[in-house]
Amino acid sequence: MVTRTVVRGALAWVLVAAVLRAVVLLPEQCPPVTPDDLRAAASEAVGWFERNQRPDGRWLYRYDADAGRDLGGYNLTRHGGVTMSLYQAAAAGHDAALGVADAGAAWALDHLVEVRDGLAFGPEGEIVPVGATGLLVAGLAERRALTGDHRHDEDLRAMGRFLAAMVRPDGSVVAYWHLTGDRPASEDPSPFFTGEVYWALALLHRELPDEGWDAVADRVGRYLATARDDAEGWFPDISDHWAAYGLATQAAWPEPSAVDADLVAYAHRQAGLAGFQVRWESQRTGSALNELVRGGQTLGAGLGTLGEQLAGLWRLAASRPDLAGLQAPLAERAECVAGLLVERQVSADEADGAPEPDRTRGAWLQRGITQMDDQQHALSAVLLAEPIVASQPVQVDEPWGAEEPAVLLLAALVLALDPVRAARAAAALGPGGRRRALATGTAAATVVAALAAAAAGPLLERLDVSAPTLRIGAGLVLLVTALVDLARPRAGADAPDAAAWARGVVPVGLPTMLRPAAVVVAGSAGTGLGVLPVAGAALAAGLVAALVGPLAARPEGRAGVERWVLGLVAAVLAVLAVALAVDGVYDV
Repeated sequence: MVTRTVVRGALAWVLVAAVLRAVVLLPEQCPPVTPDDLRAAASEAVGWFERNQRPDGRWLYRYDADAGRDLGGYNLTRHGGVTMSLYQAAAAGHDAALGVADAGAAWALDHLVEVRDGLAFGPEGEIVPVGATGLLVAGLAERRALTGDHRHDEDLRAMGRFLAAMVRPDGSVVAYWHLTGDRPASEDPSPFFTGEVYWALALLHRELPDEGWDAVADRVGRYLATARDDAEGWFPDISDHWAAYGLATQAAWPEPSAVDADLVAYAHRQAGLAGFQVRWESQRTGSALNELVRGGQTLGAGLGTLGEQLAGLWRLAASRPDLAGLQAPLAERAECVAGLLVERQVSADEADGAPEPDRTRGAWLQRGITQMDDQQHALSAVLLAEPIVASQPVQVDEPWGAEEPAVLLLAALVLALDPVRAARAAAALGPGGRRRALATGTAAATVVAALAAAAAGPLLERLDVSAPTLRIGAGLVLLVTALVDLARPRAGADAPDAAAWARGVVPVGLPTMLRPAAVVVAGSAGTGLGVLPVAGAALAAGLVAALVGPLAARPEGRAGVERWVLGLVAAVLAVLAVALAVDGVYDV
């Protein structure tokens, strides 16, 4: 019986470890990247826009590189975004970008329409996407800061009046405006336009201070931080790169405390969402087997927006002492995105085999297709990553994470070690034997938990897995364990006919206290808290088992009460498991 119990316990550990490795703890592959790599990638992206700009100032919108076919279509908001991105490139020293951006801006300015007392970027007599005006304002504001040229100031003011009119009293933003009806075209919110308007108005205050743009920008920012996701029904929360731009810009205003506690808390949540998405994307290899558990690699636009978001939050953290702890992890995640972008960009050699090399070189493809916003967001991301990579280099010893949830981890570990069932496993031995068995079982659990805590860090580093990812895995394993306990509230493992100390090893130590969930949680706790707190939690679980021990030697009449207690413990364990997984998701 002892041999069978040990073998079954070891097999459970192996099975859980194998599933975790195959499904959760995949390698986070972040190619190394240098500032020169990023500069070359940005130049290639600018070149793509230069080669694929039409005579009227618009760009090739959607393209099948494998077939060499223009797929048509156009989008005003993305036109404004490309113009903005090219002005960013010009500000970063890519001289060729300025003329390309100016041609795009000229086409947009020719398509301004009057609305109320302002101007909007949109087709005459049609529905206007508010975000298109926001991004055009952002681009022209960046141009003004770069060149010192004020020729577009009146257009900026007129577009700013339109944007301000689209902001409701609560800070929410109308997404589409019907020109002929002079009313909102839809009550449905946009996941992106609110952040775009926030950033545009924040830039207007930077460029045109003392005109009141700060008040309306702050109203939008506060809505984003405190109400948007709940009010608009977004779940999970929107990961908003435009809001990150706006936060970084607002933090640079001369006004003291422009970014307050609500906006700082929002930045923390946004950093966690971006960090999780980067970890997930870095685990994608593009292979058929990998796609079964991680899906296909994201669009260039999707990866680029993560880089933009991380860079904006990094700039914000640089200006805020209460966010200083986020700088290093934000920098490393931004560097990871930059490395992935450089690796996935189509090189000149790769483009030579395409039907139309000039339309393929410098692009980011997904299954052979690219869209101009793939280049837009990727270009902005590599531009913004260059100073991050150049300023450090980033060297963060894995595994790392933001502040470890110490109380959560240790409480989960105590319950995962199952002290109530451990007490029941030793209940039949009498007072002296029970104490010896529990002492032996607790000692075995403490040693194994301490070893798991000590080994987890080096093991994660070798596997290229970060601590937050392990925390998610620990939460998932713990949740499955808790659900099994709820469904099958067994009293405890049967004790073999052996000496008290031997019963302490089997079944008190294994399989009762040293379930796979407890070992995984111990490893997760050890990566951030160290060995001593983990050992202390194991000893605390043994103390709980010792206190419960006399009650576990129950007459049959208490069986119902014991099942109720075990069910309650399992329910608490499930809550802790969910909290642990969520904490891992929101860690950078």
